[in-house]
Amino acid sequence: FPERTLTDLYLWLAQYRSELEEQLGFDLPATAITRGFSETLQERPRQERVLSQNPEAYLAENILVAIPGTEVGWCALEQALNLASADEVNLYGLHIVTTVAQLTSAATKAVEAEFMACCASAGISGQFTVRVGNVTQIICERARWVDLVVANLAHPPVTSVLGLQLSHSFSTLLRRCPRPIMAVPDNATIMRSPLLGYDGSSKSRIALFAAAYLSSHWNVQLTVLTVINKDDLKEGERISEQARDYLDAHGVKATYLVEPGDVVLTLLNVAAARDIDLLIFGGYEYTAILEPLLGGVLDKVLQQSQLPMLICQ
Repeated sequence: FPERTLTDLYLWLAQYRSELEEQLGFDLPATAITRGFSETLQERPRQERVLSQNPEAYLAENILVAIPGTEVGWCALEQALNLASADEVNLYGLHIVTTVAQLTSAATKAVEAEFMACCASAGISGQFTVRVGNVTQIICERARWVDLVVANLAHPPVTSVLGLQLSHSFSTLLRRCPRPIMAVPDNATIMRSPLLGYDGSSKSRIALFAAAYLSSHWNVQLTVLTVINKDDLKEGERISEQARDYLDAHGVKATYLVEPGDVVLTLLNVAAARDIDLLIFGGYEYTAILEPLLGGVLDKVLQQSQLPMLICQ
C-alpha cells in the first residue's frame, strides 16, 4: 500500500477492530486481531508455524470456551480455568441458543452470571457473549481470533454397524475449526500428566508442538507413545526418535514408549497405567468419508476415553 501512511493503517485497524468486536461480541486484544488478520496471508497454519519455531510461544493466550448451560457442560469452563491458571490469558465464554427470544431469557442471564462468577472466583479475566444460530458455525467464526477452543464432549462421534461414521456436529467442529480444540467429557483435570500420541504424521507433529508448549510452561511429566504393529519395532523407534529430537532441542523432558498392539486399546491401557490426565492428538488425517475406513482412531478415542483431549487439527 505505497500511498498509505502509518497513520492510515492505525485508523483502519481501529475501525476494523471496532466492527469485528461488535460482530463477535468480545473485546479482543490488538495482538489477536493482528494475528488473525495476517494469518490469511500465510500458507501454514499459525499454530504450526509459531510453535514449530518456538514452543514457548503462545498456545492459549486467548481461550474461547463454549458454555452450553447444562450441568455437565460446566466441566468445559472448569477445564478452561485450569488452563488459564497457568498463564495470563483472556477467557471468552460463548453461549449459543436456538431462538432470538432466548438471547435475553432468564436462563441465559443465569448462564452469564454463573460464568462471570466462576471467572471472578478463579481470578481470571472473562468476557461473555450469547449468539443465536448454528453451534459449529458460530464457534468456528470466532475461533480464528483466539488460540484455543474448549468444548464439552457431550456427544462423541458415533459409528454405525457398517463402520461408517454418522454425521455429527462435534466431528464437524473438529474438521472445520481453525484452532486446536480441547474436548472435555464429564470431568475436568489439573493436567499434570499428559500423554502425546505420536505417529510421525503431519497432524501428530502439530500435536507435538502443542505438547512441547505445555511441557515448557507447566511442571508436567509428558509421556510420548508410539503404537506399532508387532513387526515394525525399528520404524516405531525411528518415529519416537523424531519426537525425542524435537523435544530435546527445546529442553523438554519426556518418557518415550514404543508399544505394539491396537492403537486405541494400547493408548487407553497406557493412559490408565500411568495415571494420565490429558490426551494430546493430531486431528483427522482423511476426509469425512475416508476417515472411518482408513483411520478412525480419533473417533474411537473420543467415544471411549473419559479424559480431556487436546486435538490439534
